[in-house]
Amino acid sequence: MMIRAADNGDPQRSHQTRVSVQVVELPKESKYPPIFKSINQIATVTESDQVGFLVALVQATDQDGDTLWYDIIDGDERDEFFIGRDNGNVLLGKKLDWETENIYNLTISATDGIFTSTTQLLINVIDINDHRPEFSEAIYRVDISENVDKGEKILQLYATDKDEDKKVFYSLHAAQNQKSLEIFHVDSITGTIILNNYLDRETIEEHILTVMVRDQGTPAKRNYARVIVTVHDHNDHIPEFTNEIINGKIYETSPIGAKVVQVNAIDRDRGDNGRIGYSITSGNVGNVFTIDENLGIINTARELDMNVISEYILLVKAQDYGLPSLTNTVPVDVIVTMADNAPPRFLNGELAAEIYENQPTGSYVKHVEARSTSSLQFEILQGNKGDMFL
Repeated sequence: MMIRAADNGDPQRSHQTRVSVQVVELPKESKYPPIFKSINQIATVTESDQVGFLVALVQATDQDGDTLWYDIIDGDERDEFFIGRDNGNVLLGKKLDWETENIYNLTISATDGIFTSTTQLLINVIDINDHRPEFSEAIYRVDISENVDKGEKILQLYATDKDEDKKVFYSLHAAQNQKSLEIFHVDSITGTIILNNYLDRETIEEHILTVMVRDQGTPAKRNYARVIVTVHDHNDHIPEFTNEIINGKIYETSPIGAKVVQVNAIDRDRGDNGRIGYSITSGNVGNVFTIDENLGIINTARELDMNVISEYILLVKAQDYGLPSLTNTVPVDVIVTMADNAPPRFLNGELAAEIYENQPTGSYVKHVEARSTSSLQFEILQGNKGDMFL
């Protein structure tokens, strides 16, 4: 017979072979059953052995000299083995998979056509390293505060291997930022990722790590996963003023609401931890000044009078909105001056004096003072009846 095997591909591929079948006559009688030379044999194969590999040689004898035929009658449900009907050679019919089944117990028969004898063939399959370890996740994500202490466990990696030797080893393979390799450590046995150094969100706010797992095979097989660590801000930076002392100058004649000076502070934190509010804590005698809480602009709130105070030393506080909040202060020196085009201004609004009626001409009565950015000339405009005063 010509036997042809064809696949369902496109184009279809096929192969054929010739099969010759010889029909022999069974014996009419037999006194003795077949006897196996070895009882309950044990054989070993690896899952890498190819189809046609000789697994074992099962032989039996018959005292009658009858021809014997062999067959596998149990233990090979998936037809993974083949036995020569006339010689007892047990061959691999298919490639084996240790993960599917690793021990086979075949029942093999030998018959002379009248008597049938059986024996057992125990086959052990040896695993080879044909599977990569697999992480439980392709991408691990971790959210962590930057104030977590060193030595804290932040993530547990988990990987499995379908091979017989399931022991795997973990390591930190690479990182987007090389500094991340110094901050994190992976326990090679347990797969625990530990914080090896302090975090700083202002330096690196997202660490992208590549972790590796490998098995103990020869050669070892590896696999990789991504770990993304997002660092959340902790209020660990105080507001910092751009200047250690701030100087301002305002004209005495400036209207209410005039801008005096602006203070500015920065905070390297993020969100409410980095948002700053300003306030005047001391030195604001008579509440002459106000400050914009958000912008830090100091404005006049009342009319200024150099006769009362010509210089203010304000203490301005910058406070963030973190919990707990952090603060810092800076002195602001404000000088009240006269404008170049300002009219002269008397130092006293009203003056009074007393003299005796018998004082001689030319006696001192009162000293009148005024301020001006230029030279002054004084003149009596009203009330000097009879030109009594000069």
